[in-house]
Amino acid sequence: MRWLVVPVALFVAACSQPSVGTEESADGRDPAAVVAALRPLDPCALIGGGERLGPHRCTADGAFTGDALRVDIGVWDDPATPVTGERLDLAGSLGLRRKFDDSCVVDLPAGADLVIRFTYQGSSAGTACTEVTEAATAAVTALADPPRVAAPHLDACTALTRSGADLGDLAVRFSEVQHGLDLCQARADVEGGWETRYSVQLLDGDVRPGGATVAGAAVEVRETGDSCEYTWSVQPGVLLRLSAPDCAETETLATTLVPIAADPADAVEPQHPITLPAAG
Repeated sequence: MRWLVVPVALFVAACSQPSVGTEESADGRDPAAVVAALRPLDPCALIGGGERLGPHRCTADGAFTGDALRVDIGVWDDPATPVTGERLDLAGSLGLRRKFDDSCVVDLPAGADLVIRFTYQGSSAGTACTEVTEAATAAVTALADPPRVAAPHLDACTALTRSGADLGDLAVRFSEVQHGLDLCQARADVEGGWETRYSVQLLDGDVRPGGATVAGAAVEVRETGDSCEYTWSVQPGVLLRLSAPDCAETETLATTLVPIAADPADAVEPQHPITLPAAG
């Protein structure tokens, strides 16, 4: 899949793409510890209930008809073009708020260039900002004793690195718009922007019957012009979608990944507190 660098609200295509690794970020937090803290969070519990879109995404009805509140856990904030906005003190945690025509976004930075993103789509920016700020503030309070899911969550970048793909000098990182820890891309610089060579996405759903079988798992196969996707169930109600340049390679990677995709991630002491303080 190829993307060009174009300015769009809530989207920044990355010119500088640091790899997922273990070096400390500019805020001094260990990326592995930050991911370990974010991975088990229950997204719907953070916003008081709703419809789960993936292990780290949830959407709920807003305060008025047609409005919607969404949370994405672990969205990447490109340090080359960091999010700017109104700085807020939300119960002692740093919040960054941006207002658009009919929506408002509040990010809770967790460190290591990852944020918990709250987006409210409403009939007016004023209403949207009031509602999303209240939601983010309530989430900060909840994060003092974090709501966690019973089953260990996966994260997409751990899965991608386990697949055996030749990531070489590719930039491996989470999504910078939505999806958060549910989407990991291995990108290569190309003229005018970048292209995705490999990706893993986690989403809610079930595999449709009638597909292939790989390493004992029922797999849906979808081929596009420049990639091939294999999708299978990794936990009850959770799908993993693996994409590579062609179906032969995707099948090879899936054969490696299917038996181990749901294994717990390496034990790392989670970052605490989860969010960055407002002061500093």
